[in-house]
Amino acid sequence: MAGITLALHQSMRKYSSRNGAMDSCQERERTHVKSGKRLGAIMLAAAGSLAFLAAPAEAARGNVLLTNSATGLTTFIADPPPGCHRTGEFDTVRNSTDVAIVVYQDAYCRVGSMVVQPGRTPVQVGARLSVFIPR
Repeated sequence: MAGITLALHQSMRKYSSRNGAMDSCQERERTHVKSGKRLGAIMLAAAGSLAFLAAPAEAARGNVLLTNSATGLTTFIADPPPGCHRTGEFDTVRNSTDVAIVVYQDAYCRVGSMVVQPGRTPVQVGARLSVFIPR
């Protein structure tokens, strides 16, 4: 049955295109092609926007040394990527990067902030649990 319908549809198409008239199937097909082009353009624009948002941000150049003077444990972060870094407890920071960093008292970069400027001198910051590196 489907084969007969398809053959009938194709023969109607040939007839209507020979006569210069457009049947409803051709009109719908043309509308779908236009819609498809529009949708393709929208999808391409959306993909381009997402690619821009997902592009990795540049890491800070240098390193950060976090020290817990009570235990002697240190955390070393080389060329830290931007964002919040949850670390073990520390109380001294040596920021040898090219950007100012922010240290926090909680593990989620929300509570008790303190800015540490770039430099080679260790800075006493009190008990801290996370570091934020700006973009």
